Amino acid sequence: MQGVLPLVDFGITVFLGVIYVVTQSWQLALMFVAFGGLFAGVSRGLFCQQNQAQTTFIQIDDKHKAFFNDFLANVAVVRNLNVFAYSCQRHADYFQQAAPSMRQMATASGALAGIFNGGVYLAEVLTLMVGFAMLTVTGSSVAGLLGAWNAGVGSILWPFLGLAPTIGFLAQQRTSIDRVLPRLTQQVMPAFSPMKGDYQPDTIKIRGTKVSFHYPQTNREILQHLDFQIHNQGITFLIGANGAGKTTLLKLILNELQPTTGKIEIQGVPAKIKSASLFAFVPQRSVMFTASVMANLLLASQADPTKLSALLKQLQLDRYAADLDQTLQPNQLSPGEQRRLGIIRGIAADRPFIVLDEPFSDIDAVNQQTVMQLLRQEAKKRGVVIITHTFDFVTAADQVLKVGDHHDN
Repeated sequence: MQGVLPLVDFGITVFLGVIYVVTQSWQLALMFVAFGGLFAGVSRGLFCQQNQAQTTFIQIDDKHKAFFNDFLANVAVVRNLNVFAYSCQRHADYFQQAAPSMRQMATASGALAGIFNGGVYLAEVLTLMVGFAMLTVTGSSVAGLLGAWNAGVGSILWPFLGLAPTIGFLAQQRTSIDRVLPRLTQQVMPAFSPMKGDYQPDTIKIRGTKVSFHYPQTNREILQHLDFQIHNQGITFLIGANGAGKTTLLKLILNELQPTTGKIEIQGVPAKIKSASLFAFVPQRSVMFTASVMANLLLASQADPTKLSALLKQLQLDRYAADLDQTLQPNQLSPGEQRRLGIIRGIAADRPFIVLDEPFSDIDAVNQQTVMQLLRQEAKKRGVVIITHTFDFVTAADQVLKVGDHHDN
């Protein structure tokens, strides 16, 4: 009703205005109706352009905001996948998409302002001049002419100018309803474009020498004089009890922490490790988005869809392999499915090293064997580092880094 009542008011006002002006001069009434119709038509066209541009801009802006809200909420999980440059590129892409709409809105708004500020006053002057010129023809008095002119301006001309925004308001209401209702039932997430790392994957070796670490607020040594080597082929198990320092060692390797003493080198050169280009990290909880299966798996990588389908089938996720464009619903995934999808995402990132934090949790025994078989295949192409508290899958060919021997925990 809020949109309909102004239309009713418009109809009554114009009808009464025309009746009054006709009693004084039907010629003047005709002029006012003609000018009003002209301005209404022009302003309606401009308003449609403005509304169309605004609708397009809002749609792009919704996607833009949804992307960054989701990105910021999950940055702790996906930061190792080198997504900062990707997020900046997405920001630039959204801005470029919105720029034509913003220019169109500015142009239409300027033209509408010109009609209101200049066109109306010109019409008022013209109708007044014509009215005076027709005094002898119509036989009206000056007082009657001025009364009719005032009624025409206030009851015909200005209401016609307000007609376009009123109709536009109704259209905007419909657009807003169409925009909001789907968002109340489904969170719309952006699709992700693939990116490529900048690493050179040939014969990369990470060496830790006499690595010790303790946090500043305590003197307790979490790690003590640890020596290790990790190659970009084969499997390294990082094993220890809870609290033994597995996560701390991982953060040191990923350059999130610095050793208290000792050093970590790449190819014998002390340097900061570019974890985003060297490592794909699969956390215990892999965040999935309400986007296509392919978009979720190619968050920060490029891969052949056929290869993705094969990986999904290998990990018993056939229903997702059948259609990579289907929308993934995170709240409908079991913990085991979410973990296996995270493992495939890490493999698809195609880094020299893939680090998996407790990859066998929430997975039944059969799927644990399937995951381990896949990781052994990948170990021929990249270094696989598995953080776990059990020796169940260790073989003689694997390297084992046991953390926490010097502690009881």
